[in-house]
Amino acid sequence: MRYLLIMLMSLMLAAPAYAAGTADAPATPAAAPKAKGVTKVAPVDTVAKALASANKTPVSVTGTIVEPVQGKKNRYVFEDGTGRMTVALSKKAAAATHLEAQSKVHLTGVMVVKAGKECVMGVRKAEIQQ
Repeated sequence: MRYLLIMLMSLMLAAPAYAAGTADAPATPAAAPKAKGVTKVAPVDTVAKALASANKTPVSVTGTIVEPVQGKKNRYVFEDGTGRMTVALSKKAAAATHLEAQSKVHLTGVMVVKAGKECVMGVRKAEIQQ
């Protein structure tokens, strides 16, 4: 008797769910799959836009390394025509390129925005420009 009751309850609960999936119901847009921790926006291409962007926004900028940040390993002050910001190179990016002051570079990474702290670009790829 218990099994019959369970089957009956299953059918009763499945009927509304089945009816919602019929052609009479309005179509809802399918949600695009989202990668973990990545926002789906166009990459930012200037320092001014990067400083105004949200956390984990993709950034791809070209400009000049002004100077290394004193007391911080793999951190530099970066500048383009629109402003200045601090960039933090990942271990992989730092090992691949040797940056010096006045080096013209193309940096690719994401913005790291934390409340009460300076906005920093986390660099995943650094390419020296000629």
